[in-house]
Amino acid sequence: TLTIQNCTITFSSGKGILVERGAGLTVQGSTLTLGTGNSPCNLASEQTNFWAGIKCVGSIANSGSATINISQSSIILAHIGVSGSSYNLITGYYEDFPCNLTCTGGSSFINNKIGVSMGTPNSSLKFWNSSVITNSNLPTVSFISGISLYQQKYASIIQGHFENSV
Repeated sequence: TLTIQNCTITFSSGKGILVERGAGLTVQGSTLTLGTGNSPCNLASEQTNFWAGIKCVGSIANSGSATINISQSSIILAHIGVSGSSYNLITGYYEDFPCNLTCTGGSSFINNKIGVSMGTPNSSLKFWNSSVITNSNLPTVSFISGISLYQQKYASIIQGHFENSV
């Protein structure tokens, strides 16, 4: 398990964190955001307006689920804040990977194209006392969503705050 605690980490556009099946990531009291040299105000292309976010990835050789715990932290200006899917360049399709995501302690997903996207029956989402906020000052993008769930069996949203999210 990788632990990011009491840090601010900036990413270049298109870059992010990959969490393999069977591995873990804990983000506590931290901010993960797009680097200032990549400000949406300075960029024309939708692809360069965001860092990639946190993605669950894996292979058949790796078993289990990726485990991500986010507490008292902010995910800002990510393409997808946390994603249980990854694009396969060979097949041209998205592949879904089991991902167990827990967001607590007032964590915020701010101005992300998509806050959370989960899509396997074996994944779980616990979104407790956290928020998804999308402000109108974002550059025009084709799709903005707070939380996108499909084929989801285990989802729990308690005291969630969604502001300007569709």
